[in-house]
Amino acid sequence: MKKFILFCLLFATIITFSQPSIRNYNKGVKAAQASDYEKAIKYFTAAVMLDPEFEEAWFNRALAKSRLGQYQDAIADYTKAIDYNTGNAKTYNNRGADQHELKLYEAALSDYSKAIELDPNYSMAYFNRANTRIALNEYETALSDLTKAIEINHAYTEAYYNRAVVKRVLKDFIGSVEDYQKVLALKPDFPGVHEALEVAKNGK
Repeated sequence: MKKFILFCLLFATIITFSQPSIRNYNKGVKAAQASDYEKAIKYFTAAVMLDPEFEEAWFNRALAKSRLGQYQDAIADYTKAIDYNTGNAKTYNNRGADQHELKLYEAALSDYSKAIELDPNYSMAYFNRANTRIALNEYETALSDLTKAIEINHAYTEAYYNRAVVKRVLKDFIGSVEDYQKVLALKPDFPGVHEALEVAKNGK
């Protein structure tokens, strides 16, 4: 079975003010965009030391830590961002992704559900919640979440792929074939889809 895909959304934007905290933040954004996450963390740290309520800096430092596999530290930073803004669905989604990486599945489900509560059209949160439900062998509810993600974003290639895998697990081979074919229509070079399609066609 293909490894299920989790996505974290970069919330890196340059802010056009000249305070020291914002100058450090903007340097951190540029470093993160260049994939220099260690340097980005240093700049974001300087930003939050100057302005402890700088939500975006906490968020982006968390994301940089996630990119380095520092999931526990990233979760702590996302939690700080939530302390200063409880209404950002992206923060809950990303914290959920890191909870998932640490196999804290119930906490991840809670975060994804909160993200969806805040933004009912957040297709990525449905997709990620489905992946966590798959990890818990909750295939029927995972299928529902993937279907919702696709309803919101009709071109969500990864959601079609993962739904095809779930349908195979549930022995819905016709549905699985249809979803793999949709993946091919959207992205013919999607890794592994040709092989997976042949397996589904053979009822395996």
